[in-house]
Amino acid sequence: MTSLGKGLVLTNLVLSFGVAIWALLVYANGTDWSNNRGKDGARDGELLARIDNVKKWADSLIPAARAWNATRVDLARLDERRASDRAWYEKELAFDRSGATKQSRALVVKQTNGQPEYGPDGRPVMVAGADQFGQPLESLVAYNLARESLHRQIDAETKNLTKSIEEDTELTNRLGGDATGSKGLQHRILDERGKLAEAINEQLFVRPLLINAVVESDLVFKRQRALEARIKELEKVGVAGK
Repeated sequence: MTSLGKGLVLTNLVLSFGVAIWALLVYANGTDWSNNRGKDGARDGELLARIDNVKKWADSLIPAARAWNATRVDLARLDERRASDRAWYEKELAFDRSGATKQSRALVVKQTNGQPEYGPDGRPVMVAGADQFGQPLESLVAYNLARESLHRQIDAETKNLTKSIEEDTELTNRLGGDATGSKGLQHRILDERGKLAEAINEQLFVRPLLINAVVESDLVFKRQRALEARIKELEKVGVAGK
């Protein structure tokens, strides 16, 4: 046998003696958990002390148990009432959300001096509601539909306003001109007025010349007729001379 084997056997023997001694001590000094009475000066079983402790506190627990049982009855009644109240509140909320109309107004809690009123059943007293303008209070669905309709009207009016702004911008550009340098109607009117003034000035300048031309033309016509008459006379004289 090698030295290692001898060492392991010796270690095992020592551990075995240690465990045996520990078990003996536990057995000799262990707690008796039975309900046996001690004999010859031995201690009673631990269970007897626990039973005595329970009996000691049992009398003080009886009132608490009775109160707890009474509270359970009240709690059961309140649970039953809670189910009924929940159904009532859900009905009221459903009506206010989708059922109320102008003819059948939404209901609100009645208040006196800023405090809600309660009926004999412990529930709030409900009365027909009105908005801040005194109009019948309708359902949430009705107000949502009205809001959507108003948004559509606003969108339509916004489109019309945008169209009107575009038309106004176009007419303004046509009237005063745009950034590209195109002349507007005002500039064209001023140009036409300038042209008219130039035409009038030209007319004033040409009119005397035209009068002179007419006068000279009339004089030329007179001389032409006199010359023609003279030619005719000369022709007559020439014919007579032949």
